[in-house]
Amino acid sequence: MPAIMTPAGPLDLPTLLFRNRIIFIGQPIFSQVAQRAISQLVTLATVDEDADILVSLNCPDGSIYSVLAIYDCMSWIKLKVGTICLEIVASQAAVLLAGGEKGMRYAKQNARVMIHQPSTGVGV
Repeated sequence: MPAIMTPAGPLDLPTLLFRNRIIFIGQPIFSQVAQRAISQLVTLATVDEDADILVSLNCPDGSIYSVLAIYDCMSWIKLKVGTICLEIVASQAAVLLAGGEKGMRYAKQNARVMIHQPSTGVGV
């Protein structure tokens, strides 16, 4: 991953986003992705108890359990957490987009949000 030059020296993109209180999730949300996002949310909530957090999403799918773990953490911390869809948020990940603070949920002009009927796995 390319480094971004700053006055303090080169920074990788994930570090730069984190310093700006942006958590980027750009893959299907499963256990490891959820653990990383939750640890970032808790860390940012501890470091500065007044600044908002933005969760940037580009997630085609994932595990509902992992998504709900992130959702619960977003609800648990006292900070306002905004969400933004950059390309696609589908299936379970759409729950996370909807979990952003009221007035802080966004989808870019060409973004796609796909929500479907819940599946129980029973029957045909």
